Amino acid sequence: MIQRAPPWEEFLPGGTLSKSTEEATQQEKLLAEENRLQIFLAIDPTDPADRGKLNLPGELQGKNFADETVRQAFIAYVKYMTLNYEPCYLALGVEVNMYFERQPDDFANFVSLYSDAYDAVKSISPDTLVFPTFQLEAMENLLSSAGAGPEWDLLDRFGSKMDLAAFSTYPSFVFKDPESIPANYFTQIQNHTTKPIAIAGAGYSSGPERDGLNQGTEAQQATFLRRLLTEADQLNMAFVVWLAGRDPASPASPPFDLYDQMGLLHADGSAKPASQVWSGQAARPLKNGNPDSDGSGG
Repeated sequence: MIQRAPPWEEFLPGGTLSKSTEEATQQEKLLAEENRLQIFLAIDPTDPADRGKLNLPGELQGKNFADETVRQAFIAYVKYMTLNYEPCYLALGVEVNMYFERQPDDFANFVSLYSDAYDAVKSISPDTLVFPTFQLEAMENLLSSAGAGPEWDLLDRFGSKMDLAAFSTYPSFVFKDPESIPANYFTQIQNHTTKPIAIAGAGYSSGPERDGLNQGTEAQQATFLRRLLTEADQLNMAFVVWLAGRDPASPASPPFDLYDQMGLLHADGSAKPASQVWSGQAARPLKNGNPDSDGSGG
């Protein structure tokens, strides 16, 4: 997964592609080819620290998805990324239900921009699977005590122009341990969509975090990951992305410090139990397509 904000200035009318963007594109494509990796691009126009704001440069500060300049730059960037990366998966917007919570009046503008961008992608790369991502805990209204109801109806806003139902999920923000997570936590998604399901970002803390807002243990992290991967198989999920491979070397600034201990590895590179769960799943032999096979075929 490559997740980043658009470099807005470069894709505004009259803008120029920077050397750093060009070099990053070349390097990332080369690394994907060398390692035989499928590419999942997540284009993130909102501020991860405040999903109610667009991460716009100075001259566009305060604009929203109704602004024609913002819309043109977003679609130009989407076209650039599609043409150059030819991604297998492409998210146009990250945790978009959190933008709806904070900016409900602008959400229709985002949906219309998404629709235009979806069409632009399909005209270039018809096989790329295109979708927004949603935040599962927010979708269930588990992150706030404001009394708002679940937001599952937002899935319907995207209609036929949503190829996957993709979610991020961080249950240690909400539940005291993995055993407290409801049995239908992931299967319930099937009640609200017929689209294939994917996890576009997952995490569970392996230690205590700030003010008790997010805490767990290494054993609990491994338990959650084992459950997630088991249910991914059962639900035939398109993919699962774990947010962090390794803990950061130094604490992040709030609110990102709440993710500091979600890595599968410690900051020094030593393994946590969850990394063994992950690598064990990744090392499973491919099925050969024979329903009677034990999975040992090629």
